[in-house]
Amino acid sequence: FPFLAVSVFLLRSGLLQQEEKEEMKNMNFYVQWNGKEFCQADIVEQIKKQWESMGYTPESLEKLNIYLKPEESRAYFVANDSVQGCVEL
Repeated sequence: FPFLAVSVFLLRSGLLQQEEKEEMKNMNFYVQWNGKEFCQADIVEQIKKQWESMGYTPESLEKLNIYLKPEESRAYFVANDSVQGCVEL
């Protein structure tokens, strides 16, 4: 597949029941492609680090859309519908 889009929403407290939040902590999403493996949790962590290096606070990240390009070993993202970036995988 040439392009995989994964939308990840970082939900603020109160939007989910506590039980649902705990369930989401135990879920992982992996993509295996051409001998490589990409984990959603690792990608999100890299994006969070880049977000902070861009001068934003962790609390200000409310919405995150991730576009995985495994053939480029990159994940592109759009945060809060306006901030764009890319991380190497």
